[in-house]
Amino acid sequence: MAHATASNTKTAGNIFSRTLNAFGKFLLAAAESDSRLNKMRALQDLSDEELAKMGLNRDDIPRYVFPGYL
Repeated sequence: MAHATASNTKTAGNIFSRTLNAFGKFLLAAAESDSRLNKMRALQDLSDEELAKMGLNRDDIPRYVFPGYL
């Protein structure tokens, strides 16, 4: 019976660890997304001339801010 209890404790710890890890990943993704959205807003606030100096136009902003996602 002691073996079953130890096994249940391991399983509960594993579930807790996975849940905590998933929550951490969620928070990291949310923070990165917020940072990228702020960058996107800042680029959208630039004039077309300022964007051109960076080699960008308005259509390029999402691909520039989210490379590999679009």
